[in-house]
Amino acid sequence: MDFPYFKGLPVYNSDAMAQIISCCKGIEMKVLSSLPCIACEIIDVLDFEFGFAYIYKHGGKKIYMSNCREKLPMEIQNETPEILFRRLEKLIDGSGHIEIPSPWGVFASLRKVFIEEYIESSKNSDTLQKQLQKNFGLTVKSIYNVKKKVYSI
Repeated sequence: MDFPYFKGLPVYNSDAMAQIISCCKGIEMKVLSSLPCIACEIIDVLDFEFGFAYIYKHGGKKIYMSNCREKLPMEIQNETPEILFRRLEKLIDGSGHIEIPSPWGVFASLRKVFIEEYIESSKNSDTLQKQLQKNFGLTVKSIYNVKKKVYSI
């Protein structure tokens, strides 16, 4: 496996993002468990492709969620199905707001999952370090820390 698209935040609607989405479908539970709760709800309702698009477009925003969907800002109201609104409504904070996670935070979580998956599936430990440096842009110290976590050294 080659993951050069994990060296920075990919532009949505690019080949890199399409590859990330296709890779996520193979390890859905691992990916969803690593994401913030709100991102999981969005992706669970909209699937990976539309969920990432929603997060990419609206991520990092703090949105007031009244008990009426029509009071949402128009651009968000049009892209939020009723079922998603009802699920997000359960996650609002005390002031009635919900924060959509930033695309960078979601991407960082995905990257971490793919690094761990790459280490677990790697059969040739001789080239593992070079491949991790090439594919994910990791330093030697970062590789050691991830290996330590994956292998529980």
